[in-house]
Amino acid sequence: MLRLIQTEEFKTIISSCSTNEQEQKASENFMKRIIDLCDAEDDAISLFRILRYTRFRLQTLQAVYLMDGKGKKCVGATMCH
Repeated sequence: MLRLIQTEEFKTIISSCSTNEQEQKASENFMKRIIDLCDAEDDAISLFRILRYTRFRLQTLQAVYLMDGKGKKCVGATMCH
C-alpha cells in the first residue's frame, strides 16, 4: 500500500522546501506513476488498496494545507486527475 507515497514525487509534493515549479513537475510525474501502476497491476484488490491509501494521504495533506491558509498547492491538482 505504501508503494506510491514512498516515491520521490510524493516526497517533493509534501515538502515545504519545494518550489512551485518542482511541485508541478512532481505532480505530473506522480500522475504518470499512478497511470503506470494501474496499467501494470494485475491484482485489482491490491491496486484498489494502494489507490485508496494514496487518496487518503493526499486528502489529509490537502486538509492540512487548507487549514494553514496555504491554498491547495499541487495536491488539489493531483486530486482532480
